[in-house]
Amino acid sequence: MRKPWSISTTVRNPERLRGFLQVLSEFEGMNFDENVQIQYQIRLIQYKLYRPMNLPEDIKREFDNPAIKKIDYKKAKKIFDLQNYEDPSMRGRQSVNPLNKLGFAIAKKSLGKIRITELGRKFLDENNDISEILFKSLLKLQYPNPFSNDFKSRDGFDIIPFIVTLKFFYLLEKQVQIDEISKREFCLFIPTLINYKEIENQINQLLDYRRSKNKRDFEAQFISKFFGSAKNIETKINNLFDYGDNILRFFLLTKYFTAKKSEFGQVANVKLSQDRKKEIEELLNMFEGKAISFSNLDDYVEYMSDIKKPELPWEKNKNKLIEMAESIRKDISQQIESSKIAINEYSKMVLGKNLFELSEEELKNHINELRKIKSKINEAKKAHILKYNFAKLDEHIKILRNKEYWKELEPADLEQIIFELLLIIDSAEKIESNAIKDDEGNFINFAPAKKPDIEFFFKEFAGICEVTLNKTQYQWIQEGYPVLDHVEKFINQHPNYTHFVNIFVAPKIHDNTYYNFFIALKHGFKSKKIKILPLNFEQFTIFTKVLQSYFDKFNGLNSNLILTLCNNIFHEMENLDDHSMICSLIDNKLYSLF
Repeated sequence: MRKPWSISTTVRNPERLRGFLQVLSEFEGMNFDENVQIQYQIRLIQYKLYRPMNLPEDIKREFDNPAIKKIDYKKAKKIFDLQNYEDPSMRGRQSVNPLNKLGFAIAKKSLGKIRITELGRKFLDENNDISEILFKSLLKLQYPNPFSNDFKSRDGFDIIPFIVTLKFFYLLEKQVQIDEISKREFCLFIPTLINYKEIENQINQLLDYRRSKNKRDFEAQFISKFFGSAKNIETKINNLFDYGDNILRFFLLTKYFTAKKSEFGQVANVKLSQDRKKEIEELLNMFEGKAISFSNLDDYVEYMSDIKKPELPWEKNKNKLIEMAESIRKDISQQIESSKIAINEYSKMVLGKNLFELSEEELKNHINELRKIKSKINEAKKAHILKYNFAKLDEHIKILRNKEYWKELEPADLEQIIFELLLIIDSAEKIESNAIKDDEGNFINFAPAKKPDIEFFFKEFAGICEVTLNKTQYQWIQEGYPVLDHVEKFINQHPNYTHFVNIFVAPKIHDNTYYNFFIALKHGFKSKKIKILPLNFEQFTIFTKVLQSYFDKFNGLNSNLILTLCNNIFHEMENLDDHSMICSLIDNKLYSLF
């Protein structure tokens, strides 16, 4: 029976796979037999990486409490046993499946001992570039393959999904001048593209869909034809959207695709990255999207384990690397000329290097440096457009004030909204987000756990801004302590600043969070007084409007005004007798100025 292809139905967010792989590494060297498969699934429960449906109330409380990183093994086994799985070991096989698919591990009963591949070890190291790792991984993912029986050739599968999707977009733009498709179209037409020979037909289906007057009828007919059945159409459509959403998360992280967001922060449209056009063309000249044929399972396992495979067309071709570097340099020069954006001395030095004097490895590093420069220019252009754009400020405020929009927000979406609000009221020398961004500066994943979400540097002060969607009783444990830790490290890293202002933004602030920020202000944290302004969404919107009113009143906005406002609030907070009065204090202060 035909079915859509997928990457992982187990894990929605690619970064969560790191936890699954970390737990699997504890079993490395053991045979992945039924017993280990069960033990692996129990361990995932123990580390709270997998949450089953049926949880006893006492254990549910432990699962919900983020202070408990690891529950007792006996309790985890009890939870597993309560599920009454028909085939208990199957759960472990399903959980390890995406790790095998992506070449991060070899864990299969018939293949003997569990191995973490070189690519998997790179993935475990958070200092490595996740985009490059997933790009290498997705180039190898193909259906069918000797490792899995999920997607067979007799069911029509013959595809390297990443390559075929690149080709779909490339031909769509080249043949009919359509350079982007909606997320809904992506979810309909990409997971159902299961053979490299069907690209042209799938493009025609997309065009027919756009011409159709009744989109829902077209979708129902298209799905019925694909599955060969008109049963459970709504369920099948919903599943397609789940698959498409998951695929898109992986593909965007490679930076070969980019997304346009709606005004509410969700992905609206998808297109190829214009900054990677040269590489895309080289890839499509090298691969047609047909699944590679392997003599046996051992050959496939060796291919998946070898980080050097597949050898990319530009990796050992100095002339192609020079062409790529020259192409990016040309784009940078055009951007600098058109936008009048100034670049720093280091960037000038990078752009001035003699390409012909560089080795192949040095050229690869140089290309990465050029991409970073181009990304910085794109970010600077966006910042220039946003600066004092108060119409955009009102759009973002509308989102933060409407609770219906909150449930649609992803953490990266919220980080981007808060970051852009700070850019709009900008009088800073530098505002930087640590979120993972594509080459055009669009947010594709939230900031890594060890870094602050946003850092800002004003003339008179510096600080960080941390944002969260968490509004539960565990807000303090999950967000509060890490924020204090980030602030303390930030202060140590910037001894040239005397004043620090830090902001914490959440839908609402929990009492425990107020209490601990209050203690850190009055008595210190790691021997330092920590100033953190805890603002709920409504208060943050008022805060930005107060700064807008300063801009209107003083015909501009300087950092001393912001510092004075925040220090006044901190002074009054420190003189409070009780942390429970912080929220009303901030309300009164901000509303009196607005």
